[in-house]
Amino acid sequence: MVFCGLCKANKETRHNWLIQEMGADSPMNKFKICDECAGLLMRGMTKKVMGIRDGQPLPTPIVLSKTGVIDEIVLNDDNSLEITIAIDIGKARRWVEKEIEDTPSK
Repeated sequence: MVFCGLCKANKETRHNWLIQEMGADSPMNKFKICDECAGLLMRGMTKKVMGIRDGQPLPTPIVLSKTGVIDEIVLNDDNSLEITIAIDIGKARRWVEKEIEDTPSK
């Protein structure tokens, strides 16, 4: 169970996603995020990096190691993966909120 730094909800996660905020005047902060927010963020950032316009589909599967959106992947002692994304937390929060608003409800 993780308290997501973006959607502010407690959720079960399969992966340990972190946002590492880079700061020129402050030490780097790490925020845990849920799988859903990480997926929305990764898809949105990948679209931007690859120059894919709205309405165009992303290639499947998305090979994140080739997009440059992942800062680091760490294998922990318990064999779990910790995936770190380097982005400003405010920008990430706005991106996820926009993606949620643009996604039609089921």
